[in-house]
Amino acid sequence: MQDTNSTPKRCAIYARISDDKRGEGLGVERQEEACRALAERNGWEVTLVEVDNSISAYSGKPRPAYMRMVEAIKRGEVDIVIAWQLDRLYRRMKDLEAYIDLVEETGDASGC
Repeated sequence: MQDTNSTPKRCAIYARISDDKRGEGLGVERQEEACRALAERNGWEVTLVEVDNSISAYSGKPRPAYMRMVEAIKRGEVDIVIAWQLDRLYRRMKDLEAYIDLVEETGDASGC
């Protein structure tokens, strides 16, 4: 999908992997690379990259990087969020509902 607006969109990349057994971060690196490629193809400016490595979203444990991204969205610093797959952003319906509320409140951060 090509963005026809002449103003570059500011995007955040969010990468997460539930269990990085070796602690090398290779899975989240691959996610970030794919997300950066999408941003480049669409002419979006990557202004924020947040990574929660080896943190499960399903468990309900705090995800510090995700929360930093949410705060950036609330401050109006992000127009679009790119994640490798939607299940990187959320795993529980409760989290999806909160994300939908955030997008509706701010009018920003539609997901890709």
